[in-house]
Amino acid sequence: MIKRKKETEIPHLTNDEIEILKRGRENPNIITDYFFRPPGESKGFIFDDNFDPEGAWQRSAHEAAQTDIIVIGGFFSGKTLGVGMSAVVYGMTTYPDFRFLDVAPTTKQAMYMYNKIITMASGTPFERMIFSAPETPWPKIEIKFWIGDTLVESQLEFASLDKNAEAISGDEVDIVCIDEAFLVPNLEDVLSILGTRARGTIKGRERIGRMIMITNSHDNAYGWQLWELAATDSESHLSLRVSSRHNHNVTAKQLAAAVARVPPDERDRFIEGLRPEGKGIYFDNDSVLACEDPYIGDVAMSEFKNKVPGWNIRIKHGAGVTYYTEPVEKGHIYVMFGDPGTGDAPKRDSPVLMVWDVTEFPSKPARLVAFWWGSGKGKITAFIGSMVRLLLIYRPTYIGVDSTGPQKNAVTAINLHLRGGRINNPEILAWLGPDIPITDKGVKIPKDIIISGMDFSVGKKNAYLFSGKMMIETGKFSWPKIIAGIRAQLGTYDPAMDRGSLPRFPQDIVATIAMSAHAIQTLFAINLQPIDEDDEDLETQGNNGVDSMARETRRISRATTSRTTR
Repeated sequence: MIKRKKETEIPHLTNDEIEILKRGRENPNIITDYFFRPPGESKGFIFDDNFDPEGAWQRSAHEAAQTDIIVIGGFFSGKTLGVGMSAVVYGMTTYPDFRFLDVAPTTKQAMYMYNKIITMASGTPFERMIFSAPETPWPKIEIKFWIGDTLVESQLEFASLDKNAEAISGDEVDIVCIDEAFLVPNLEDVLSILGTRARGTIKGRERIGRMIMITNSHDNAYGWQLWELAATDSESHLSLRVSSRHNHNVTAKQLAAAVARVPPDERDRFIEGLRPEGKGIYFDNDSVLACEDPYIGDVAMSEFKNKVPGWNIRIKHGAGVTYYTEPVEKGHIYVMFGDPGTGDAPKRDSPVLMVWDVTEFPSKPARLVAFWWGSGKGKITAFIGSMVRLLLIYRPTYIGVDSTGPQKNAVTAINLHLRGGRINNPEILAWLGPDIPITDKGVKIPKDIIISGMDFSVGKKNAYLFSGKMMIETGKFSWPKIIAGIRAQLGTYDPAMDRGSLPRFPQDIVATIAMSAHAIQTLFAINLQPIDEDDEDLETQGNNGVDSMARETRRISRATTSRTTR
């Protein structure tokens, strides 16, 4: 344990040490090699030392220009030590009043980086620069030293989400790190809180404003959506994947022992840092992946960049692709479905709209040609406006909207707005976009447009979900792979977490797909699952069971596969 120093014991750096700090701004290894060199050793800590060149990442992360960094790696890939030593270097070269906050799910995890730094500092020149290192009420390392007449003071704090609320919601800091970020179930809420801390100015200096997440590869839908932002917003986001095999500071024997403890089907995750698919508790992962069109996204991106009419892609921080459209094709049949939430994607209760091309259904899959996962900002007008925009573009033959509970009022409100064949509400018109002609009387709505309410209450919910499951597992849906939110919600959807008072996770996309599946099967009068009249366990076999309404629906629909929309 490091004893707290007196103010008179704060060290004065020598001219040579001051020069090391100056040169270390360009190369952090100059700083760590000197200040973290144990007695009798030929060198101190070096970023990426003894890493394979292709696996070196620590210095790149330290020097990155991006403000949002995610490092996903296997065991022994140097994540915690690399970020901790980076924080120390910033603490020695950024002043006045540099502050770093490391947050972890538990107290034990919060202590891990603290202990790493303290251990590395033992017996080195840096140890004398540690003014105090208390472990309570939460671990903290205070750095103090003099450069001439200037006192440099920095703080590195280590807090747990389970106990240290005061530290987490405290003053502004320069850099926030979330350790084992993908083990945080409410990651989006935590980031919202911490994001307000990594900003501001202090004594005329702007805070660095960096947010880092380091983690093993866990199944966290929101986290993986953030990870994918590096592909579309490389200016602000950096995503790094690091393998355990690249770090030769761990012996082959140690690595082999770690590998042996990991189940074979999980080694790609915990050794290579590869992404796990969702647990597939309800929707089969392989079937979900088979529904993804891996090519149309590249086409869409190219056409959108070339400003080809009809192609649109919008990407939002934390959600990925939230708006996608393809050009209307003459003579094609479209249907549209929506969930009228008022929240902001990718959080719960976010509004969703989907337009499907069913021209060649069921011989070919229903194909998603328009998608909106929006930000309602607490109002229903965002959903109505976006729905009106899409119905004016695609002229769907059927429109279904979730009318469960309070959302029944939303369907009524929408139909009231559409009654009379014209919309002139300014809040709704604001969502239509510049390509929709608006006169002083508003916009004209086709008279035959009616919104059908789809009740998603308990009795019918199981039937809708089962329809979605069957449409996906029989390959009757197709959507662009670039809309990552679809896979994220389907892969993590768990019916057990969507009941009563248990925690609810984002499922608005799941609900919209389920409604789409049920209505499309009904419209085309097809049945995707033959029913054995003697099969009495349909309602009790867990994920494959449906309620009595679903059973009756399938009995009625299985008699025909004729198309009814032509």
